[in-house]
Amino acid sequence: MTVPAGTFDCYKIVYDQEGTIRVEAWFSEDVKGLVKYSEELFWHGPDIWELESYSVAP
Repeated sequence: MTVPAGTFDCYKIVYDQEGTIRVEAWFSEDVKGLVKYSEELFWHGPDIWELESYSVAP
């Protein structure tokens, strides 16, 4: 997955509830968290979040 923070190997998790809700989340072990998150609800348009930067604590 490539996002503004870089390119990462990710696990993709998809949740789809028959046309009412669709959620996609990309999780990276390198970042220890989400790299991208996409949510689309039938009553609300798409909402997309992408990792822009990160740092590793010392």
